[in-house]
Amino acid sequence: MLELFSSHPDWGWIALGVAFILIEVLLFSAVFIWFGSSAIITGLLTMAIGMSWQTQIAVFSVLALASLAGFKFLRGNEDSRERTDGYQLNKRATHYIGKSVEVSNEIKNGRGRVYVGDTSWKASGPDCPEGTKVKVVDVDGDRLVVEISEN
Repeated sequence: MLELFSSHPDWGWIALGVAFILIEVLLFSAVFIWFGSSAIITGLLTMAIGMSWQTQIAVFSVLALASLAGFKFLRGNEDSRERTDGYQLNKRATHYIGKSVEVSNEIKNGRGRVYVGDTSWKASGPDCPEGTKVKVVDVDGDRLVVEISEN
C-alpha cells in the first residue's frame, strides 16, 4: 500500500483529502473540510504538473492556511453583523424593544397581554384597557415590559 502512495503521491493526497472530508462529516467542525479540499487540490496539481514532495508540502500548507484564514475572516464578519443587528435568535423578544404594540388583554395590577404581529405575549406595565397602544421598553424573561405610547 505504501508503495502505491510513494509511486503515485497524487492519489495519496486525494485519499488524504477524502479522509479529512469524512472526518468533517462525522465531527462537523468546519475545519477539516479546508484541509481536505487543500489535499485534494494538491493531489490534482501533482497529477497535472508533477511536483517534488517539498513543493507538494508547500502547496498543501499554503492552500490549507489560506483557506482557513479566509474562513475565519468570513466567519468573523458574519459574527459582527449579528452583534450589530441586535437580533438574537434565542432571545426573540429583544427584537421587539422599541416597537409599538396593542394591548390584547387589559393590563391589571401590572400584568396583561399584548399582540405583536399575530402572537399574544405576556406583558407587564401600567394598568390600561384592551386596545391601548403601548411601547415595548424591555424584556423580563418571557414577558414584555411596556409603557403607554405618547401617540
